[in-house]
Amino acid sequence: MSDSFARSCPTRVLGFRIRNEDVDINAGVEFSKLETRLKIIHLPLGGWSGIGVLGNLGVFPSAAFPDVGAKTIHTSVPIPNDWVVGTNITLMVVWSTSVIIGNIFLQVSYAGRADGELTASEDMVGITDTARPAANQLNEASGALSSAFLAAGNHLGISILREGAHVNDTLGADIRVHEIYLQYVGR
Repeated sequence: MSDSFARSCPTRVLGFRIRNEDVDINAGVEFSKLETRLKIIHLPLGGWSGIGVLGNLGVFPSAAFPDVGAKTIHTSVPIPNDWVVGTNITLMVVWSTSVIIGNIFLQVSYAGRADGELTASEDMVGITDTARPAANQLNEASGALSSAFLAAGNHLGISILREGAHVNDTLGADIRVHEIYLQYVGR
């Protein structure tokens, strides 16, 4: 059977007799509004309060997080309007250390709030990541920020705490944070 014959054969759709070439099932649909893709929001180190002195490790900017004591940094960013509601937003922390054995533990507090809402309550997620087997390699630690506490267009406040004495932080050395960003599913 030739293609021209197949295109000219009448077909019944929902009881109507039509020709195949007369049907456009995609008519009026804007696919760009339906497609989703992974998107990234870069959160520059200089935009975090409490970050302290910025330095470099090679070509990578870095902020020191000591093993002794506790260090907390804070920032806020709008939740994008194209964020697909119901999907988690993932916080990514790129870090390195000169020590090759052990884990780091980061406690992340976050809250999504609209205009006029209180900022006091928040949710938390713990992120544990193991150091790479060679000194000064880049590590990517990630944690999901639950969508139950977020809404598109709201303000997202984030705090990251590293407390070297935490039971899950076994590294026993300072770390350097090089980059922090959010990944989300957007339209």
